[in-house]
Amino acid sequence: MPKSTDKWENEGGSLEAPSSIPPGVVRHTEETFTVGSYRYTNLTAAVAEVKRSGRLHKS
Repeated sequence: MPKSTDKWENEGGSLEAPSSIPPGVVRHTEETFTVGSYRYTNLTAAVAEVKRSGRLHKS
């Protein structure tokens, strides 16, 4: 007998996985940008490095 598709297992969102991070430690996620072998957290700095290095390709 086929399963009903009117309800889904993931309906209502996801649950946070248990963390192995000890109390007192705060987890952060941040976006990074890579230019060559360098990493930047600031997009303006990454774009400036691309311009300095001559890697900027205009489309």
